[in-house]
Amino acid sequence: MDRTLSADSTPIAYRSRGEGPPLVLVGGALGTAAADAPLAALLAPRFTVVTYDRRG
Repeated sequence: MDRTLSADSTPIAYRSRGEGPPLVLVGGALGTAAADAPLAALLAPRFTVVTYDRRG
């Protein structure tokens, strides 16, 4: 996973995979990037799919 910093310097982990138009998967309140991985794998052949871990 890669990491970026939010405006208040909180680290946020994300994963980007595939090629094509960008598509950000937004999971539920308790979701993680791992929970979205199966869907991201299905979409990756047509999109650049970004999944992320929520704060905390």
